[in-house]
Amino acid sequence: MTYQDNLYKIVLLVHIIAAIVAIGPNFIAATMSRAGDTAVAKLATTTGVIQLPAMFGVLVTGLFMLTAYPDNADGKSAFAQAWVSIAFAVLIVMAVLLFLLARAYRNNNAKLAAPLTGAMHLLTVVVLYSMVFQPGGVG
Repeated sequence: MTYQDNLYKIVLLVHIIAAIVAIGPNFIAATMSRAGDTAVAKLATTTGVIQLPAMFGVLVTGLFMLTAYPDNADGKSAFAQAWVSIAFAVLIVMAVLLFLLARAYRNNNAKLAAPLTGAMHLLTVVVLYSMVFQPGGVG
């Protein structure tokens, strides 16, 4: 195992941890939002201060892995693969939804937070499918 292989694995680990931190809290948000105003305020803080920066970490580590370790088996850029485009599009939409979710929590707007959280759950499935099965990928 080379230094580059170990570095790639470390960056991949950070990428996965950042994704869990960015997406994970959405799975308890519905329960916490019913716990009262203090819990909703904590959700707003978590979304704005922890989840959004973690989403940025997902972007940075993903870009690093694609540019530092490109998969050139077909002679094309890694960015030409469909699954990469899907992942970037979903990441952008999820970041916007997280921003809107933080705002909904700050405004104590449960009617807006619920569908935004549901959309985040659906996009989580889409991005996981894209990462695991890599539609349009090389190989």
